[in-house]
Amino acid sequence: MSSFSSGRGSREEQYLVETASLPNQVETRNSEDMADLEEQQGLDVEEDGECKHHSLAKQLLVVAFTCCVYSAAATVAIVCYFAFLGLQQATFATGWAVVARGDGAEWRDLESEGRFLVTSTALQLALYAFMAGKYLFSACVRDTVLSSRLERLSYALLSAAGIPCMALAIALLSLACFGSDGRTDGDSGPRKGSSQHSLLIWGMACQTAATACVTGFWIFQIKDYEWLVMKQP
Repeated sequence: MSSFSSGRGSREEQYLVETASLPNQVETRNSEDMADLEEQQGLDVEEDGECKHHSLAKQLLVVAFTCCVYSAAATVAIVCYFAFLGLQQATFATGWAVVARGDGAEWRDLESEGRFLVTSTALQLALYAFMAGKYLFSACVRDTVLSSRLERLSYALLSAAGIPCMALAIALLSLACFGSDGRTDGDSGPRKGSSQHSLLIWGMACQTAATACVTGFWIFQIKDYEWLVMKQP
């Protein structure tokens, strides 16, 4: 009986000891959990900081690349514009200089000038036909809303007058400088005579009209850009 009582007493004492130590265990476990949580939060903060740094670096890289692309495109566009503007002025000056020689000039000596006139006018026609076609595609196929009346007027002038004048100028200049006049002596040089001189005059008149239309086109484009800039708040 005494052994049973002593065993029961030892179990009660052990139970009391374990019960008394529970708060310490809970507190220790809570402190360990808090330490783990703080450590995990610290790791999360570090990872978030690294992610933010990587994201910011990517954004800066994208912005820098975009700026470089737009700067290069703008530079190419400006260079092409001034190149075609110079070509247009050179065509105008060369053509009327040839006209000023008169119909008595030796036309076979003007073969290089004729090739230059036809080639330069053809290049201008290709450029402005591409611009007008792109505009019409955006306006009709994609149903893009046109920005202003000046833009519509500029492309209407280019499409209805400028491009047809360039095409007619190429045809007349080609006939004036390279058309056959029935010669059988094997001479393949440009044509000569008053009829050819008249064709050259008409060709340069069409080229001059095309130049005026292109100049008006760019004036309207610049005015439209100024209007859009002034419209911004």
